[in-house]
Amino acid sequence: MKLAIDFDNTVVDSHAVNVKRINEIYDLKLSADQVDTTFYTDLVGKPREEESDLLYMLNHKLPISNRPAVEGVSVTAQELFSEGHHLNIVSARPDSETELVRKYCDWLNIPYEAIYCVDALYSGHDKKAKLCKELGLEVLIDDQIGYLESCTDMLALLFTRPWNKNIEVPEHVIRVNSWFSVREVVDVYASA
Repeated sequence: MKLAIDFDNTVVDSHAVNVKRINEIYDLKLSADQVDTTFYTDLVGKPREEESDLLYMLNHKLPISNRPAVEGVSVTAQELFSEGHHLNIVSARPDSETELVRKYCDWLNIPYEAIYCVDALYSGHDKKAKLCKELGLEVLIDDQIGYLESCTDMLALLFTRPWNKNIEVPEHVIRVNSWFSVREVVDVYASA
């Protein structure tokens, strides 16, 4: 199968690191499990229009080794790739961050055929679905429901995270709680 895999909070646990950095910078005591938003500006009293600037500050000051992988992603991605599945990283980050995403994936031993940064952070949710359709990708794995809502003609997997655990998912979306669950769903659909 041809898979599109989101990067932040699906491959790397950006959320936990971002919350930790916000705690350090703004002298807060937030727990990543308690923070149920990815609009970090909401946590520090800034307007959402400044979200990109805040994310840039949080992301570009850290060495790669400070971004841990989401549990199970490396092993599962390597297994899927070795079995002939086509893995593509499709991130909402701006195109200017493609090389940074590539470095993370290489450091984490995540095999991929291509990396696409579609510049759809917090807007343009249909950009990922459109790219997936153009490339003939069959599966989109993401932690943001907005990117999956328009994926009605492909397999859409919602990776459970604090900000989406209480939302109702559309009928065409399958919720997965781990990379083991991703593997199970892909195996079922690949054998159908």
